[in-house]
Amino acid sequence: MESKGIKVLVVEDNPSDERILRAAFESYPKGSFDAVYETCLQGALQRLAREEFEAVLLDLFLPDAFGLETLQKVQEARAGIPIVVWTGLHDQGTALHALELGARCYLVKDFLEPSALIKALRGYVTQEK
Repeated sequence: MESKGIKVLVVEDNPSDERILRAAFESYPKGSFDAVYETCLQGALQRLAREEFEAVLLDLFLPDAFGLETLQKVQEARAGIPIVVWTGLHDQGTALHALELGARCYLVKDFLEPSALIKALRGYVTQEK
């Protein structure tokens, strides 16, 4: 039986960060990931309403959402989906609060190689199955 890729909703509005993520996903064998990209919370919520995803890779600061409210809105839209926060905000209090709210992981963009992020994402999805 052929294994299908992990379908991930990537919510990221920074074109440079999106290019980095695309390259990281593409570094895995073809078909390992099916990444779908949205640049705002509203677009992400619409996708979650009409498509199935196994995880969300979420930036907390988007044109239409700010901070932990972003995480909470995604959780309300799809309860139980693994959410990995990938943000530029290096703040321990926000990180702890995000984890308390149910994020699987809080990763700071400047301190993490994208390939490590993808491995972490894959690990959280695999735990859910």
